[in-house]
Amino acid sequence: MVGHSLGGYLSFELLRQADPGRIRSLLLCSTQVRADTPAIQRHRRMLMDKTATTAIRILVGDEDGITPRACSAEMGRLVGIDGAVTAVGGGVGHLLPLEAPRTLAEALLELWDETDPE
Repeated sequence: MVGHSLGGYLSFELLRQADPGRIRSLLLCSTQVRADTPAIQRHRRMLMDKTATTAIRILVGDEDGITPRACSAEMGRLVGIDGAVTAVGGGVGHLLPLEAPRTLAEALLELWDETDPE
């Protein structure tokens, strides 16, 4: 599954509702949990149990002013995937799927290869 910007919020909700192991991989692009209320942030932290069966990677553009790398790193720590953030260089901003589609595709294929059960 891929979640970009607000789609990252939806991805977290799908992950919360899914049976453990149902979602094998999640690629988050230019998203964060920082704008949430403290109650929602606590809810996101509870997702840590769910992430045990899900491989998660986070991509963020090096020039993303809406969700900078520090916010993405914070999100990774909150859901237990510290160190999973990759900053995409070359002046990539918030619209990473449009600005760096090849990088996104490569990251997604790599993640799928890592989690392919066959």
